[in-house]
Amino acid sequence: MSLLLCKKEAEIPYYIETMNLRIRSLQELCYIIYNYPLLAMHDLISPELLDWFRDALSAGYLAARIDQIMAVSAAQGGDGTDDVLGEILRDCNYYSAGEVETCRRRLAFYRSQSREDHAHARGAALFGLRRYLAAIRCFEEENELLSEQERRAAERVRERIRQRRADVLCDIASVRAMLFEKKEALSALADADALCPGERAARLRVLLEQYMPRQDAGTGETSDDLPLEEPGEAVGETAGETDGKAAGEAADTEPDSGFEAAKQRAYQSAAFRELEALEALDIVKRREAISELIRKWKNEYRRMKLDRRQVINERT
Repeated sequence: MSLLLCKKEAEIPYYIETMNLRIRSLQELCYIIYNYPLLAMHDLISPELLDWFRDALSAGYLAARIDQIMAVSAAQGGDGTDDVLGEILRDCNYYSAGEVETCRRRLAFYRSQSREDHAHARGAALFGLRRYLAAIRCFEEENELLSEQERRAAERVRERIRQRRADVLCDIASVRAMLFEKKEALSALADADALCPGERAARLRVLLEQYMPRQDAGTGETSDDLPLEEPGEAVGETAGETDGKAAGEAADTEPDSGFEAAKQRAYQSAAFRELEALEALDIVKRREAISELIRKWKNEYRRMKLDRRQVINERT
């Protein structure tokens, strides 16, 4: 994140756990609110954030105004979060009045969504930020809400709900693949087939079998080889978009041209260009750059596994 800072920069950063970001200024906070309102409206405003305003930014006046907004809203039976986010944007003056109003309208839209649509939108946003476990929890919440709808729905609409649940389970499988959890991904695809067999689940199963690391039969651990592609490409697709093929039929086919198109996009990505740029370096600098890149990848992988263990501990 690179911003022109016009106000005080905090010596002690504030950590936003949902997004795995550390910020040091109000401008950075405003950038997050404006560009990620769907995530900002959940868990961002907290006593810890207000303490950071007072102690690190000398912005006690803003914390006091936020306290007042929240108190008035609570007295009226409201939440107040949208008003607080708007107040922060206005106070910082980083965005224009028109842009602040645009952000307010986006917040209002997200508030108007059904619970299952809101959970899916959050999951897709978190997936885009590589917060995979948080994304999975959102998709699982969406699946539970849809399951409850299915139990109450008339027979004529149950098939449509089952199709959407199958699509959500494919989303979960895609994200599981990003965490190298092949067994869990295949289990989600099996559940999707049980609800509504379709081409998407079959295509993802082919990709998992061909491109995911093999698992040791004794330990269940994967090898160190990385998959060639991200099955998570399909996250956010519209439920029910299949051509009517049975899962068994599709499973015997090769991945379609969409996979090749995804590979071509990967070759044109900034990450791939970064790898290509290493070839232009002399051997010493190239080794140093490769070592730094590998260290970065290992840290990201360890963080994902640490988050996974924390979730398992919470469940047990």
